[in-house]
Amino acid sequence: MTALAFFMNLCARMESIHPHLRKSTLLSAPSMEYKGRAFAMIYDDRIVLKLDGQTLPDSGILGWQYYKPYGQPVYLQKWVEVPFYYHTDWHELVEKALDGIKDSLGEE
Repeated sequence: MTALAFFMNLCARMESIHPHLRKSTLLSAPSMEYKGRAFAMIYDDRIVLKLDGQTLPDSGILGWQYYKPYGQPVYLQKWVEVPFYYHTDWHELVEKALDGIKDSLGEE
């Protein structure tokens, strides 16, 4: 299964669980958004998630890095790329990113 196919299946599962969640695009890439706010997208073979500093992995995890589209380190602050190699962690990470969006909206 490709990273894109895995991401689209993940989107479908998440949409069935969470109201107000929908597929969208961000920077021309397939993404997920909650109430109009994007929090996850697929980029090449990596998922890119909006995670705050408390949910970032230890720096020792190989392949995880801050997302810097077009070499701009400030454009999408707090967005992290996670390679397809770690796809078994993607669902949990998407849930954390969604929780972060809900927190920023004052929801639980």
